[in-house]
Amino acid sequence: MIKVNLLKNMASKDPGATQIAEGQSINFRENKPMEGLTIIWKILALLLPLVALYMYEQSELNAKEKILAIEVKKEQAESQKISVLRKEYREVSGFKEEGDRLMALIRTISDLSKNRLDEITALDALQGLTPRRVWFTSIAMEGTALYIKGLAVNGEDVSNFVRELTESIFFNDVGSVKVIETKTANGALKKFEVSCVLEIL
Repeated sequence: MIKVNLLKNMASKDPGATQIAEGQSINFRENKPMEGLTIIWKILALLLPLVALYMYEQSELNAKEKILAIEVKKEQAESQKISVLRKEYREVSGFKEEGDRLMALIRTISDLSKNRLDEITALDALQGLTPRRVWFTSIAMEGTALYIKGLAVNGEDVSNFVRELTESIFFNDVGSVKVIETKTANGALKKFEVSCVLEIL
């Protein structure tokens, strides 16, 4: 009986103990460290998905940054290519413009040469068909049109010259014959003007 009373008094003095039976008690303070570990594991279990998600997002971000860097390099390379092509295009355009100027110059020289040849042909033909008593004071060419001014001893010489022009294969459309008499130191002469068209053979 004395033993039981002592145990009751000890149990009543310890508020953390729960009486199960007379002479026997259990102290729950011994289980508190286990509860703390359980809470820590629960917290870790909650944080682990967040950490995994963060690491995944960082990995994706790094991958996208690498892709972006590659695309930026590609764009820079394309920009350099475009700059080179623009420079080459300007050079080619300059060559084309220079070529066009040269072709225009060649055409001009060719036209001048042709005109000069036409003039030489006309003068050579005129020399061959002009009577001895007819001479020229001026000859003008406008395209293929030929305008001749000259003097002759008499009207018959002018008529012979006009007939030779008309029959020549080098001239056609002979017309606008104008004849007037003029006084010179050598006597009266016939001043004439005639026009025709040079036939290009």
